[in-house]
Amino acid sequence: MVTPPLLAPHAPALEALLAPARELGFTVPYEAAVHLHVDGARFRDARAFTDLVRLFANWGPVLRAALGTNPACTRLGPLSPALVDLAEQVHQVDAGRARPSWRELQRAARATDPVKFCDLNITALMNDAPARDTVEVRILGGSDDGQLIAERASLVHDLLERCGRGAPLPVPPAESTTPGAAALANLCADPAAAQDALRELAGGGA
Repeated sequence: MVTPPLLAPHAPALEALLAPARELGFTVPYEAAVHLHVDGARFRDARAFTDLVRLFANWGPVLRAALGTNPACTRLGPLSPALVDLAEQVHQVDAGRARPSWRELQRAARATDPVKFCDLNITALMNDAPARDTVEVRILGGSDDGQLIAERASLVHDLLERCGRGAPLPVPPAESTTPGAAALANLCADPAAAQDALRELAGGGA
């Protein structure tokens, strides 16, 4: 099912499509996912793009827990190490020297050869005039519940709005320390805790 761009409130619009499908006996496929496309224009900026990559690189396991990522999905995966390293390099100069321009960063990011089939599809941003200028979040779990989909999409929206605003995104508890590893494991094992942590993260740019 592919929807046109939706304006709030999202849940009723989704239910108008999903309720008849449920009534007809349709079920959620084994490998199902919900893909969320958002306008890519605001991520054509060095700071916003860097935060976006760092969000999915550093918070990936927590995002998967909070968004109910389907472990049976096959066309998912982390961003390439080269792209993540590039984002971290830009993040490091952010506090001191001038950031690269979007053109410079786009060129460097394109050289890392990003692909569509991972947790975050940024391939449209590598072109100046793509057919569909969106960033695609691919890790929302498959569902036929409009309210649940809308709640997960709202969390993603708030996190993406946080990118490029306020202080640079922090990282989650460090796996390299015993307390950090335990805290991170707890977040990944508890979807509600993961959602709370991400809501707090999203609110940190206010």
